[in-house]
Amino acid sequence: MSWEELLKKPSPQLTDKECAADTDYFDETFINSYEGQPQASSSATGSQVVTQNRPSEAKTTTFKQVLEDYIRDLGARGKTRKHMRELIQSALLYYYPFFGEDTPIKEFTYRESIVPFINHIRTYKSKKTGKLLSSATCNRLCGYLLAIFNFAISQDMIEKNPMQRWKKTKEVPRRFTVTLDDVAKVMDAAAPHVRWAMECSFNLGTRISELLQLKWENVNFETGNVRIYASKTRTYRDVPVKPEFLEKLKEKNAEATCDYVVEYRGQPVQCIQIAFRKAVERSGIGKSFRLHDLRHMYATYLLGNGADLSAVSKMLGHSTVSLTVNTYAQYLQGAKEKAIALLPDLPIQQ
Repeated sequence: MSWEELLKKPSPQLTDKECAADTDYFDETFINSYEGQPQASSSATGSQVVTQNRPSEAKTTTFKQVLEDYIRDLGARGKTRKHMRELIQSALLYYYPFFGEDTPIKEFTYRESIVPFINHIRTYKSKKTGKLLSSATCNRLCGYLLAIFNFAISQDMIEKNPMQRWKKTKEVPRRFTVTLDDVAKVMDAAAPHVRWAMECSFNLGTRISELLQLKWENVNFETGNVRIYASKTRTYRDVPVKPEFLEKLKEKNAEATCDYVVEYRGQPVQCIQIAFRKAVERSGIGKSFRLHDLRHMYATYLLGNGADLSAVSKMLGHSTVSLTVNTYAQYLQGAKEKAIALLPDLPIQQ
């Protein structure tokens, strides 16, 4: 089975139980084929899968061959499966239909290839929602292309990146209107493991992937700290928790039947977004609400109540404080006024 066929497996139809228990709703072949394992060409599909023995002449190297080499390189460098999956989806949904699979990599130019593609995706309507692609999605698609062509340069396939003149467009901030009351309603409508995941996310400020791979061995009940591994940045961070939540962690740990903090019937949870969306629908809040939004709520409530910016940045696992500032600038309004109010008056007479 080719990876194009594997990618078409209808994951949205999986039940909550399947999402929780399965190691992944993609066949292991999906990623294993890109983690250093050579593949033979597929005569059934007619597509040529790249191997180490293929001709290296740039003039005969196609866009698909470069992309597959790049994905295999990502696997060798230990990039996350989520990242690799998103890249393959982008190829099937956007790159191949527009550029073609067999277009020689040397024929790509900014004027004749990239500009038309950018204009295309800016006016493209999602087949799922019927809406235009967001600025963030367009930037991500172009960012992937930039990385693919940079890889081609590193492999001496091309000399110049056709994406080098591309500039990232300003993204419209997503309007967030979910309140704590809304969160409570969703939790009331959620399955127990989803409810617990929401509570953990709000108290730890984790990304979804970080939360689902969190083990009890990472919880220090003596110091009240939780050690979180971020696959995105490949770093660990220690996050302190409130005494009330620490007690809740102790209770859950006593009831645990596996090594993971979030579990479902004794198994680690691999897919929780579907069950979460169902809880949002059942709650009737009538608002757009993602599980990741709880991480944003964690940050905004801390920053809005005067928490130290550097400390919050570290607890979020951001690589730089400037990233935190750029992400949450709108929630720092009034910070300068609070700061200036701390300045004492000079002891001088008028």
